[in-house]
Parts: sequence; structure tokens; C-alpha cells
Amino acid sequence: MADDKSMEAKAQFYAENQTQDPKSPVGSYTLPCGHLTAEGELVKDVVLREFSGVEEDILAAERLESSKKMELILSNTLLQVGTTQDPNEITKIIPHLPVGDRVFLLLSTRRTSLGDSFPYITKCPECKHKDLFIVDLDECKLIEMPNPVKRVYDIEIPGHSVRWHVMTGIREAKIQAFPLAQRKNDAVSLSILARVELLDDKPVNLQQIKQLSMAQRNALRDSFSENEGGVDTGVSFDCANCGHEWQEDLDISQQGFFFPSAALRSWKRKSTS
Repeated sequence: MADDKSMEAKAQFYAENQTQDPKSPVGSYTLPCGHLTAEGELVKDVVLREFSGVEEDILAAERLESSKKMELILSNTLLQVGTTQDPNEITKIIPHLPVGDRVFLLLSTRRTSLGDSFPYITKCPECKHKDLFIVDLDECKLIEMPNPVKRVYDIEIPGHSVRWHVMTGIREAKIQAFPLAQRKNDAVSLSILARVELLDDKPVNLQQIKQLSMAQRNALRDSFSENEGGVDTGVSFDCANCGHEWQEDLDISQQGFFFPSAALRSWKRKSTS
């Protein structure tokens, strides 16, 4: 327990120093996918501002869906897309951005606000030893879209022809239209449904997606993975106690990712419960 308290105190100190250490109020980044204008021009350069108390309140709001939180945060912090600086125009652009860009923007906003170092406490899945790691967010692998001006794909999977669309904020919103219990129980199928426009040249429904074989669903997922860009939020860890190596995905939509002291308080509560 003493070691746990020492580790949590060290992480808390590190996180609080991050919030007090002056950072640049804005950051410039290049999107892995990009925004397609009405004229078909691909725009990838963006400017973001750092977080404020407004965004902290949005993240902490219990009644807001994570997708709604993302939409509000990006509308607040995204200052420029290409040469566009009009907030109303930027708000219209955000739902059309590929999901890979939206995740990348959240990650980049955190880097602008607090820097690249993220204090992260986790347990080794092998020996259950808990340790503090400092994750370097700059090392998260950027996955560029192979053909960024192409957003619709016609492919063949075993037994079917499929037309699918790159996942965007608008398509994510379609998932939110389903009841909460169904979103939890059918999350994988809904993620496929949100992308698929036509199955054998006809509109598709959830039941048809659920009836696809694993080979057919894997073929779809392979096509999604090959053609959608973004950022790999998987982080590798080595256990100092037993040497076990494993990987975890950072949850960048949770409050503690942007305000580490909140996450560390949560870890402390869990360790004493």
C-alpha cells in the first residue's frame, strides 16, 4: 500500500505540474485523412487551441454521450481548417470529418494543452503488479489514408457485393439513434452498419449485418482498416516486476486523458475500495 501511495503521489505531482507548466495556447497539425471541400479539394492543415474550463465541464457532464462531447469539444477548440476560420463553417465541417481525423484532433488538442507526456497507472495482466508509466503521445503512430480523396468503396466479400463509406461523425451519429442497450449489445455490428450503404445493391439493415458470417464480416473489417486513416492509440508496456509485455488502447474520450489529475483521483479511489 505504501508503494501504491508513493506512486500515486508521484503521478499526481507530475500531472499537476503539467497543468501549471506554460504551453503554447495553439498548435498546428496535419490531418491523417483530411477534409474534402465542396469543390473536391483536400484540406489537411488545422489549428487548434488549448483546453479551457468549458471543455473540462463538457467532459465531466454525465448526461452527455461521448460522441456529443467530441462534437462540442472539436467545435470549441478547432480554430482553423485550411484557410477557413469562420466558427460556423468549421462547425459544419466537423461532422463530415473521417473518424480517424476526429480522434487525431482530440489527441492533438490534449498535446497542445498539456504536452506529449501522459502519466498512466495500469496493472500488468500477468502478475497484477501496478506501476506508473509516462506515455509519450508523440509516439502514437499516425495512419495516413491511402487514397484521401476517395470516401466510398465498392468491394466483393464472400457471397456478396458491398458499397461502404468511410466512417464520419455523421455516420457515428446514426449509431446514437439506436437505444442505449442495443448500442452496448450490438456495438460491433452497428459499427459495420454505419459504414455499409449497400449489400448486393440494396439498402442494408442491422439484422442483415448480424447474419453475415465471420469470414464476411472480417473481409469488411479488413477493407475498413486498409482504407481508413487515423492514429493508433495502442500503447505497449513492459512489466518491471515480471517482464511481461502487453498493449492497451488509450481511451482519449474520458476526462482523465485531458485532465490527468482527475484520472489519478479515480485510480486512487479504486485502489482503496
